[in-house]
Amino acid sequence: DVFVCQIEGKKRWRVYDGGLRLSRFSSEDFGPDDKLGNLVLDTELEPGDMLYLPRGTIHQADTSLSKSLSLHVTLSTNQQWSWAD
Repeated sequence: DVFVCQIEGKKRWRVYDGGLRLSRFSSEDFGPDDKLGNLVLDTELEPGDMLYLPRGTIHQADTSLSKSLSLHVTLSTNQQWSWAD
């Protein structure tokens, strides 16, 4: 699970369906030609906004729309944790 808190500036976040359900490991970075699934959220976070992403959710973030400096804090929980393999 990932909790994102936008501290300064703005950042665009895109969230896709089709992620790995309850994935225990981070994925590699995706390239521009990779199939990411259907876009289910396209939003821009501003200072004070928070975003929650369940474990395994495919997401991208960039500052291209606002062309400004941006700072966010990410809290990642439950990595490599499960009741059984």
